[in-house]
Amino acid sequence: MHFTSLFLRAAAVAFFSATSTSANPVSALRSHFGSVVAFGDSLSDNGNVYRLTNRTWPADKAYYKGRFSNGKTWVENLAKDIGVLLHPGGGPADLLDLAYGGATVNNSRIQGLTGYNSTVPVPSVLGQVRTYLKSSSKGSISRSLFVISGGSNDAFFGLGGPIAPEELARLTAADLLTASRRLYKAGARYFLIPGVAALQSIPYVNDYGEAYEPSLDSYGDAFYDYLKAHVDDAGGKGATVVLFDQRTALTSFINKKKQRPDWNVEDACLKGVYPGEAPVRSLCSDPDKHVFFDIYHPSRVTHKYIARAALETIFTTITGKALPLSFTR
Repeated sequence: MHFTSLFLRAAAVAFFSATSTSANPVSALRSHFGSVVAFGDSLSDNGNVYRLTNRTWPADKAYYKGRFSNGKTWVENLAKDIGVLLHPGGGPADLLDLAYGGATVNNSRIQGLTGYNSTVPVPSVLGQVRTYLKSSSKGSISRSLFVISGGSNDAFFGLGGPIAPEELARLTAADLLTASRRLYKAGARYFLIPGVAALQSIPYVNDYGEAYEPSLDSYGDAFYDYLKAHVDDAGGKGATVVLFDQRTALTSFINKKKQRPDWNVEDACLKGVYPGEAPVRSLCSDPDKHVFFDIYHPSRVTHKYIARAALETIFTTITGKALPLSFTR
């Protein structure tokens, strides 16, 4: 399979040289980074909210070890793919995951919340970055890939408020770039910024929130437009900033699976676990044939696809080469 992204751009890249475009681009990439640090929301959370809530949320037993899916998140899959790509036969790249389900990008503007009734405050993306910069875990900061994602919950919690969708998107995207700059000033040099997911495609919107779909479209368009126009603000000299169009990747996956009669691209596999849903909890018998696991979140198969799309974008941006065939099947 082949993935495409709207954003194959690196800012102030020093790597498009004879070395990085050599006959062995994997070796060239290996010299850049070897670990992953993730900030974000429930799409990246590998159990932080589960621990914060004393293992009470997400509550349903069908969720995988505190993730908001039936398997590992896309950043966990990305770390695994990076590890296998750079060191065949080895394990995944080291991953430090600071993401929290329900997180917004900036709690000063819109407070991120989690829990069944969305009553438990969680650290924002900017707060997660502050925590990281104050920690002792940043010894390899110049050799880490920083995944800075967020913006979906800002839309869910903020749309319908006093800020228009387009302005909210610009403010939120600007805060993501602020997070990146703060990391850059501390020594970080490699950044992956995925942007927001295809919010208008999730089952929650299709089943319960169709009235919000135009606002979500406007929000997503303005979010990506801002990132594209201001990518150079994410870092500085010597930084590599990869903008990954997560929204297009998910839409591509949905369109591809629409052609398969055995796939469900609209409905959640797990239902009845959020307020306002049908009162009876149900779980499908074929979760690996569903794009979405619950009304908000992708299934583990979708997470794997997004991770591979991100890896191809990273690899192509930094090396100028296509991802090896063994990773594009």
